Amino acid sequence: MTALQRRVLKLETRLGMAVPAPWELPGWEALSEAAQLGAVEDYVAAHPHSRVAKLLRALPTMTDDELETLQAECEQALAEAQAVGTPPASRP
Repeated sequence: MTALQRRVLKLETRLGMAVPAPWELPGWEALSEAAQLGAVEDYVAAHPHSRVAKLLRALPTMTDDELETLQAECEQALAEAQAVGTPPASRP
């Protein structure tokens, strides 16, 4: 992600505009795993108060039950998105 794209994302956030999660952008599936990870890291850096950022920070301290619940939620969202044919929606 370029510096300009990061600045636009930050401005959109300040103005209250919806910013799509990286996996909601066109071409996400075509990116390499490293590029996907980089896009998520950029998103988390630009949106530290997002649900994704909070979950990533909480992962190391989650209990096994919490991790299993999170995994079930992710699998359900993925299954629903695949049934409809759209990428899973992010939650703010």
